[in-house]
Amino acid sequence: AKATMMARCHFLLLFSMSLASALIYGEDLSRIEAAGKAHKRLRREWIWNKMHISEEKNETLPHHVGRIISSIQNPNAMYVLEGDGANSIFKVDENTGDVSAYERLDREQKAEYELTARNLDRTTNKSLEPPSKFRIIIQDVNDNAPIFVKRVFNGSVLEMSPVGTSFTTVMAV
Repeated sequence: AKATMMARCHFLLLFSMSLASALIYGEDLSRIEAAGKAHKRLRREWIWNKMHISEEKNETLPHHVGRIISSIQNPNAMYVLEGDGANSIFKVDENTGDVSAYERLDREQKAEYELTARNLDRTTNKSLEPPSKFRIIIQDVNDNAPIFVKRVFNGSVLEMSPVGTSFTTVMAV
């Protein structure tokens, strides 16, 4: 009886260790095969580089913005952009996923663009995975010197005021 109890404890310990490692490494345990082995499910997903671009770049167009990449390996896959500025301001290389800007951008006119990336099978035009929304954020370049509403700003602060106490406001247009 003692040996049977120890064998059960040993089995439960091994099972809980394999369950814990599966949860740590993100394995999907929702399906169990009839033989009692856990079925591994690999999650497919989009892989992104940051999508930021400085405004008013003086370099030759187009400007490289970033790359959209999917973990799905399919020789017929093609990348497509939809949304704000797609296929006019921003274009994607359907084979590599490289996103480029074909116009000079001004943050004061528009600070960000929302786009949707799609991964399609070029022979059937069907989605290989769900579309993914992303933003291209235009980084500000200090291209306009501030014009202050006054030449002199006065402020005062009480002695022993806490750190971070506001004591004046400076206005620029």
